[in-house]
Amino acid sequence: MGFVKIIFMFMPISDKKEIFLRISEAIILVCFLWGICKGFRYSNLNYLVYETFFCGVFLYLFLGREQKYEGIATIIFINVLWYYLASLGNIYGFYGRQYILMLSTVASLWGVYLLCKERSVQIRVGVYCLAIACCIMVICSNYNNVYRDEEMINLDSKVEEGVWKGCYTTKERKDAITFFERKIKELTNAGEKILFLDWASFGYLISNGQPFNSSTYDTMYYSYSVNNSKIMYDFFELKKDIPDKIIYIDYGRDEKLSIEDNHWQFNEFVNKLYDYAAMDSINEYRIVMYEKKNDILNYH
Repeated sequence: MGFVKIIFMFMPISDKKEIFLRISEAIILVCFLWGICKGFRYSNLNYLVYETFFCGVFLYLFLGREQKYEGIATIIFINVLWYYLASLGNIYGFYGRQYILMLSTVASLWGVYLLCKERSVQIRVGVYCLAIACCIMVICSNYNNVYRDEEMINLDSKVEEGVWKGCYTTKERKDAITFFERKIKELTNAGEKILFLDWASFGYLISNGQPFNSSTYDTMYYSYSVNNSKIMYDFFELKKDIPDKIIYIDYGRDEKLSIEDNHWQFNEFVNKLYDYAAMDSINEYRIVMYEKKNDILNYH
């Protein structure tokens, strides 16, 4: 490291700037390439955003604060501030607002173009290809597959009954849908207060009971490891009641159900006031139900 410092000490200022510029270009292009590759691999725009949203600010701060990057940096500073303020205003923190930073990624891509447009033809062509790859990745991520299902070419099985009648999915998911609807109707009765976890909003569509949650979403955000059950306790306090049954549905979203996670705070409440009542499965899909203990009559 000291040897590198000595070399830089005796180099002309213009050469130092040129080397720094080349290193900066490489860092930024690698970030974009890495973000695109991860985005393609996981079909998720968030991976592109995470790797690239800061690039425009990097250009402004580390390349002499050139005027041509000033507008880009300003846009990104405002966008990131908006992201942080929006994230601090909800219980889910930074997990639920990543899409806001897409504006910063677009601005950063424009900055990369400005950086490289006066370089060699090969570099400019590389940047154009990078922009095209970004566009293709965005299109594929949004339009090449059905939300949380497979690619459209694989959706060849038609659901013939129930609330999803007429929809197409894979044969495996078609069987799971039929299983879920039949089993949940068996487990629930009219008038019962039902809470579905984890992130199993569709359970309310096929239940005989009445929803008992402040939202059809999993308000405790188990999938994003928020681990804060206060929002659920506040809802119970407001209603002065608790659900008669808590039904967990494992449809492959998470590695395990929250009730099987020893560190999940809400499990203390469930294990104290509820009894394990039923479990059934088909392939890797599962339903686990807990029922309120008989001696628990009122909310305390």
